[in-house]
Amino acid sequence: MARRPVLASSCAVAATAAEARFRIDRPIDETRRTTVIALDRGAEHIAAGAAPEVSERVRFYNAAGDPGWGGAGAAVEGSDLVILVATPQLDRSTAAAVGRVCGRSRIPTFGLVVGRPLERAGAVSALRDQTAMLMASETPLDLADILSDLRA
Repeated sequence: MARRPVLASSCAVAATAAEARFRIDRPIDETRRTTVIALDRGAEHIAAGAAPEVSERVRFYNAAGDPGWGGAGAAVEGSDLVILVATPQLDRSTAAAVGRVCGRSRIPTFGLVVGRPLERAGAVSALRDQTAMLMASETPLDLADILSDLRA
């Protein structure tokens, strides 16, 4: 059987009347629960800045200064997404402890490292194995933008 090439205009097929009946025409369910965990003191300030901008479906926790943070299990319970926030001040053992709990619970985990490129390299390295997606930024306001984009 000959294979047809996928063309850039092939997506137009999904816009036909026949395909339109499969379109979801209602708002996205807003029952998702997002947990934000600040992994260091700098991240604590970033999370505090984002907290007033989001809904009650977002829970904030602070693991800063506690390398073996025992609250991770309770923090991620019932979450649909966990966002780990870090800065160059990150302690690798805190990231590993929280990452292990998230991995065992099979909850999608997103990492946000805020800082200048050369300064944040260690934190990026520490979170790389702990998250499914990792974003490096120089802007502390990105956390509020991410939560807004997620409708959190």
